[in-house]
Amino acid sequence: MSNSPENPILVRELEISNVASFNEPQKIELKRFNFFYGLNGSGKTTVSRLLKNNAAGEFSDCKITLSDPSEVPEYLIYNEDYIQRTFHAEETQKGIFTLDEANKDAVEGIKKAQEEKIPLIADLATENDNLTKKENEITEASKKIESDLYSYKKTFEQDAALKKCMTGFLTPASKFADKIRNSAQSPISIDDVSARILEISHEFRELSDGNQQDKLIYTSSLPTQQNIEIDPIFAKQLAGSKDGYLSDIVEKLSHGDWITEGITKYLDATKDCPFCKRTLSIDLKAQIRAHIDDEYQTQLEALDILKLNYSTFKNDIEQQLLEYEEDLTLKSNTLLQTKVQNLKGLISSNLARISNKCTKPSDVVSLEETSSIINEIILIIKEKNTEHKAFNQKLSNASIEKKNLVSEFWTLLRKLSDAKILQYEEARKSLLKEKDEVAAKVRDLKNKILLKDQQVSTFQKQTKNVEKPRRWINDHLGLLGLSGFYIEEFSKTDNGNAVPFLRLRRKNESSKVFHSLSEGEKTLISFLYFVQSCIGVDDPDRSITLSKRVIVIDDPISSLSFNHVFDVACMVKRFFLVKDNQYGQVLILTHHLYFLHELFQQSFRGKKSVNIQSESNIFRVQKAEKTQITNINQSEIQNNYESYWQTIKDVKNQKASSIILPNAMRNILEHYFGFIKGEDKLQAALEKLSLDNNDVSFSAFNRYVNRESHSDQINHTDAKEVDPEKFLEHFEAVFKATNFHEHYSVMMSDAS
Repeated sequence: MSNSPENPILVRELEISNVASFNEPQKIELKRFNFFYGLNGSGKTTVSRLLKNNAAGEFSDCKITLSDPSEVPEYLIYNEDYIQRTFHAEETQKGIFTLDEANKDAVEGIKKAQEEKIPLIADLATENDNLTKKENEITEASKKIESDLYSYKKTFEQDAALKKCMTGFLTPASKFADKIRNSAQSPISIDDVSARILEISHEFRELSDGNQQDKLIYTSSLPTQQNIEIDPIFAKQLAGSKDGYLSDIVEKLSHGDWITEGITKYLDATKDCPFCKRTLSIDLKAQIRAHIDDEYQTQLEALDILKLNYSTFKNDIEQQLLEYEEDLTLKSNTLLQTKVQNLKGLISSNLARISNKCTKPSDVVSLEETSSIINEIILIIKEKNTEHKAFNQKLSNASIEKKNLVSEFWTLLRKLSDAKILQYEEARKSLLKEKDEVAAKVRDLKNKILLKDQQVSTFQKQTKNVEKPRRWINDHLGLLGLSGFYIEEFSKTDNGNAVPFLRLRRKNESSKVFHSLSEGEKTLISFLYFVQSCIGVDDPDRSITLSKRVIVIDDPISSLSFNHVFDVACMVKRFFLVKDNQYGQVLILTHHLYFLHELFQQSFRGKKSVNIQSESNIFRVQKAEKTQITNINQSEIQNNYESYWQTIKDVKNQKASSIILPNAMRNILEHYFGFIKGEDKLQAALEKLSLDNNDVSFSAFNRYVNRESHSDQINHTDAKEVDPEKFLEHFEAVFKATNFHEHYSVMMSDAS
């Protein structure tokens, strides 16, 4: 029932801290019905005052947790403040408007609207649950994308440079994820993202290095000898004169190169023939030498020049390539180094071929073309120079460039996350659509419920009057045996309109009647008025919604006889402790165990349909140096009389404050001697002890135990008069003087 739509738990939890005697925070989880038991001065009233004045400064450290923060309950609280505010401070009381069932059509209309409202409330609860589920799904989806995106942080924070790029967004995960989602997406291919991130890390580290200098700009031009490599001489078979002495034999032997070598190297160096080793005449040498005519000689000289020039070219270019090979930055460029080695190999090969041509002019040779690979190397160097020039420019503006690198890094993370983000956004869009559909149902149901409330309010206006509560209060005054005063209705004019009020009357007396009543009569009339206030409203234009009301009753049995305590307990049970009542929540606070036991007796027994025990919490409120509130079982509560004896033993053992000692002693004496009909004997003993005892402390003891009401605040403000040892001594003396010391000994048997 407590969780049903008709009777939801309104206040889920109270937290009381740093107010009155609550020096340490006390958290209280509430049910639909809640009972608080504690002696006077233990801190019970602070609970009721918190609910009434929770916005007051003294309760700034306290907290009221509602099950539904959008539904603020109406708190109706009966305590000393209520009596003071409603009766002591005012001669008249506001009229109470309750429903009069005489208008049957209106009553039927109210009943019908309320019945039609029940399934709507049930449907609203279901749709609210569905709405909560959708909100939770959206939250979970958000958490998942946050977790997925946050994984990049865990991946890249191992790199110190990249971790610096993420500074300011490392925590929390939501902030990191939002940064990625809100960043532009890098235009580069997803396949190139990882490589570019590594480059950013490298550049960031370089720009962050205080010792970093400008990078080298390399020589980007290389010599070429394309004219040599394509010279047509290498494709010719060079030969000596065809008219010479040796032309026929050279042609037959195909050894022109051998003849040429013999002539150029050996003919003039010896008297003998370089070929047959015979001594040659001058004429024969001239005829042999004629094999190398002017044209052939010119061609041989040209080959030698080509060889010399290409050799010089080889030395020059290898010297320049050495710069590329030894530079640490270029050394790591595999493509460049491969091309450098290929070029050197080609040049060496070409030079060898030229040398061979010089040795064997008749051979046809082909040289490899090197200009293409030279241009490729130059292009690589120029690209590296462009890169270095850009870096040097960045180095001169390091702070700006690092910011640009950071921005680019986030665009790369956005690129990496794109698929995940798209999936999340599609899922979220779908969930939001579903949530909006449920929210529309919730709004529609709320409007329908509001319409039913308006119907109820319209019908209630046709049935509300103050006559019924006035008559009920007066009838119950009679049932309680109270006579000589009553409640009457009268009107006050407000802006020309007659406004109904109630006031207490005696015969021929209408002013200050409340002040003339006994303490018990004041309690009863104020509580009867409160009961009707809980049923009705003080403004006929206000609707009555009992399910939004939290009823708080704080000790409604002050100064009452046991008969009246029983009557009030029955009244509380009948109006507030009924399983199918319409109130949202009920809190009962009392110091009186008999009253509490009567409530349990009537409410915690019987069929399941009427037993409220499963929907109830019982709390004990205790105070020594500070107030503590603990959840207890019904079986843990002693009866009233035993509890007062336990209080005396606690004070004697220094487990409780001495301030509560006089009140406990007075209640024991009243209960015990009232039960045995020994009031006269008690009074005689007190008078005799007073005459025989000159101790000043006995006078204080005597004043306290003769108080008419436990609510007299002097009991608290005169605490300095209470000497625990003396009071305990005087208390025992009373039992000795009345010949009941044996009873005293039994009740104090386990006190140290």
